[in-house]
Amino acid sequence: MSEMDVTARFRADVSDMKTKMSEVQGSFKKTTAEASALQTKMAATGQTMTKVGKKMSLAVTLPIVGLGIAAVKMSMDFDASMTKITSLVGIAADEVEGMKKSVLELSGQTAKSPKELADALFVVTSAGLRGKEALDALGASAKAGAAGLGETGDIARAVAGSMNAYGAATLSASRATDIIVATARAGNFETSQFAGALGRVLPFAKQAGASLEEVGGAVALLTRTNGDAAQSITQVSALMRAFVVPTEEAKKALSDAGLSASDMRDRIAKDGLAGALQFLDESLGGNREQLGKLLGSSEAAGAAFQILDADAQTLKDTFGVVTDSVGITDEAFKITAESSAFKMQQAITEIKNSLIDFGAIISPFVVAFAGGFATVAGAINSLPGPIKIVTVGFGLLLAAA
Repeated sequence: MSEMDVTARFRADVSDMKTKMSEVQGSFKKTTAEASALQTKMAATGQTMTKVGKKMSLAVTLPIVGLGIAAVKMSMDFDASMTKITSLVGIAADEVEGMKKSVLELSGQTAKSPKELADALFVVTSAGLRGKEALDALGASAKAGAAGLGETGDIARAVAGSMNAYGAATLSASRATDIIVATARAGNFETSQFAGALGRVLPFAKQAGASLEEVGGAVALLTRTNGDAAQSITQVSALMRAFVVPTEEAKKALSDAGLSASDMRDRIAKDGLAGALQFLDESLGGNREQLGKLLGSSEAAGAAFQILDADAQTLKDTFGVVTDSVGITDEAFKITAESSAFKMQQAITEIKNSLIDFGAIISPFVVAFAGGFATVAGAINSLPGPIKIVTVGFGLLLAAA
């Protein structure tokens, strides 16, 4: 091969090598560009995943955690109220456990929160009612509360006090509630005032021969003027007391009229309070000054004068309404239960009851977690200072990640 041929072949090889090098360089540039694009896509994907993670945390994780916390709290509150019936009233734990189901069912029926009902049941059982009597009193009180009479606990206190004063065999929970509801309807007062003060008059009313209906009618009439149930009960109590523990002056005044305190108690039991006062007023010849002295106090005299001065229609609208009140609680509750507001509240209450059941399920896990966390915290706390700092710092880094 000549020198010229060698030179030509060498040049051809160099040209071919340059072409291949150019192709390699182009491929490398393309690969680099694709890698860069991939990196950009990965970064974008990472940002998207981060955003999704944040949204998931806000929209899903946090609500679930919040729901769990709410469920545990409601369950704990309800359980604490029911536990008081065992710890403070003395009813066996297994019996109280059985009552929980009844309380939750009643809550769904009346749209009253389980805790409010549990607190009311504590009031009822503290007053000495047990078993079916206690649950009946709670049920009647819850219906009255749902109908707008007030807090279930206040109503339950009045119902239980009335049943204790007159005896459960004489006065049932439903009847006592009907009378209290009718008193509120016929009168003008705050239920909490009435419930808190009713106990003051019941012992004297029972001894004077006055039924709960007569007490309710008198309170309803007096509150139409003063709007104060507590003051009205004080007046009615003083009036009843005048015939239960009469003063010597009262005994003499009654004797001068040919009567005794016992005669007046019999008259109240037979003709009612208004009828007995009318009889006494006639026996004294309409002498209101003498009647006032006989009754012994301004409170008793004030109540008697208002009742005596009431016309027939007013007596019918107070004493009459309270006396003819059988079934008034169920009637009022039935009307309330048909309203949209009640149905909405009932739905909300059902959700709360479900959360209480859910809270009861997860509570053991929360307790176990808390115990484990306390163990870890105790172990970390027992480490030497430098190691403790490093351990806590590492934990914070993990949490941040």
